Amino acid sequence: MYLCIKLNIVSLQVKDFSTPIVIIFFICSVEGEFIKQFKEFLKAQAISYIEHKVLTDTPFLNLYLPQLKLIFHLVDYKTLQQKEFPANLFQSLSVQFSYQKIQILHIWEDVWFSRNHLVKSKILNYFKLNKRIPGRSCNVQKTDKAVSDSFFMLNHLLGSTTNYYKMGLFQDQKLVAAITFSKSRIMVDGPNLYRSFELIRFANSMGNTVVGGLGKLLKHFITLHHCVHIMTYIDLDWGYGESFIKMGFVKVGYTEPNLFYIDPKKHLRTYYKKTDKTVNQLSDMVKGFNAGSAKLILDLRKF
Repeated sequence: MYLCIKLNIVSLQVKDFSTPIVIIFFICSVEGEFIKQFKEFLKAQAISYIEHKVLTDTPFLNLYLPQLKLIFHLVDYKTLQQKEFPANLFQSLSVQFSYQKIQILHIWEDVWFSRNHLVKSKILNYFKLNKRIPGRSCNVQKTDKAVSDSFFMLNHLLGSTTNYYKMGLFQDQKLVAAITFSKSRIMVDGPNLYRSFELIRFANSMGNTVVGGLGKLLKHFITLHHCVHIMTYIDLDWGYGESFIKMGFVKVGYTEPNLFYIDPKKHLRTYYKKTDKTVNQLSDMVKGFNAGSAKLILDLRKF
């Protein structure tokens, strides 16, 4: 597949011809495998979009779906290597469009190839094309570390991580959604002390969406632990946390974008601190910054 961009229109007056000849120049380049595959995936699902219409301050291809107020921002290796852009590009775009209730999904080439089935499942969820499981048909159960870790390694883009409380939704003894929390921390608000928990991970099983699942798990946890305060971080590469905001979470801040380098042959990503001097030795790697995270809080305290 080829991309052609009109560059210029030139009118020439050639000797012995009374009519000017108009020449239109085009620049054509081969579309990369990543973008080609992504468009084919959308086409196979009969998903239509508008190309290059909304995000004008980015060198990357963007596909807009006005009916869902959703933008796919396709971050490919070639453009990463050839174009200069600020470290906060992805975060600033996510924040800017969140005020218009437009979600941006920054789809990175390494993630597309390394976690392809999971990325497709997350995208299909926006179109309600996954299998829909009613939350009322599921029951809440505690899960152990082995089950929880295995579930999130398979069904969450960031895998599993340290946590304390683990539970999930089961349908016919099958785990279809899971959530984890931290231990509570004592927080100080003037003269008042309160306990705050962190919601660390939530995910549906790949290819499924438990309708009302997040709300059901949250309600169970709040009731079980008499919880009045929960905070969480939303990965801005995958939207601004619309489902959390609908349940009463409030955005209170943002984390800085993270620096990482990608091995374009293996599609492996390694994170670095900005002060790490070893990054100067990574000439064969592709440099990138993610969109950071939004910090959200659910405050149920009564004053």
